[in-house]
Amino acid sequence: MTGIKRAIMAAMAAFTIAGSAQAAEWVVNGNFTDLSLIADGTWGNAGDSVAAGNYQIGALSDRGAVLGGTGGVTPTGWVTSGYNFVFQAGQADNASIGALTNFSGGTGPGDRFSLNGPNQPMNAVNNGFVGESPAGGAFLVMDSNLVDTSDIGNLTLPISQTINGLTVGNMYKVSFYWAAAQQYGFTGETFEGFRVGLGDTVIPTNSGPNEQFDDTEANIENLPACSFCKDTGFVVNPDQGFTDWRKVDFYFTASNSTQVLSFLATGGPQGQPPFSLLDGISMTDAPEPTTWAMMLIGFGAVGGALRRRGGKLATTRPALAA
Repeated sequence: MTGIKRAIMAAMAAFTIAGSAQAAEWVVNGNFTDLSLIADGTWGNAGDSVAAGNYQIGALSDRGAVLGGTGGVTPTGWVTSGYNFVFQAGQADNASIGALTNFSGGTGPGDRFSLNGPNQPMNAVNNGFVGESPAGGAFLVMDSNLVDTSDIGNLTLPISQTINGLTVGNMYKVSFYWAAAQQYGFTGETFEGFRVGLGDTVIPTNSGPNEQFDDTEANIENLPACSFCKDTGFVVNPDQGFTDWRKVDFYFTASNSTQVLSFLATGGPQGQPPFSLLDGISMTDAPEPTTWAMMLIGFGAVGGALRRRGGKLATTRPALAA
């Protein structure tokens, strides 16, 4: 076997190892396509499947507050409360099929939560809203700056999933799509983002009324410190606007075999209101440093062999007849 062949095979082996290391998917229901009940109630038992639709999710779900039932809706595998919603593809900017909310108390179009966009039956805004992420299907819409005035407290809260079986000290890649939008019927420039955490607990927030926010600030400015969190930064969203979906990759090192992956919408100001959209969450093993080293060695060997052969593979041809 020639030196070049050996080098190429070494590089291919390193690629194979890197690919297999990234193959395992740790997140359940990262596209939010499966919905279930979080508690027993008039709609069924905890864990029962829920038909695809547009819902306020968590303990304050419209199923209990508006429709006379109990057993709030949540994406299977996830835990959340606060003022967060799940929407099916192409339905978020249409008030007639929007999500019922615990704030409204009614069931008409004016009582339903939706986003500014071109598909509103009235007062449509051609803001380029795209009704699904590149991941496709359902997605989350999370209020990034809301304090309830009825002493319930802070309603901007994380969504989280517990991940088991991790290897302490290993690095993991968390990928997701996110965008920024605004609630139908409201105006004004806003700014949105996400805080993402992989640690022993969910992302910490303040729980009391008006403790976490200032009317002119982003909630992130008043959040408790979080050593296991990363932030996307903010995008500025113009009046009644929408910022297109973007993909983010964050890398985390596991500190325990069981960790909590959580997402918190960030932004401001209060009252506009700002909403952060989330979809396509994936968590995979990142290649270990030794794998990267093997790949570099393999490529280096290929490069060195090519240099020794004049920068290209040698070829032979049969001699031409005289």
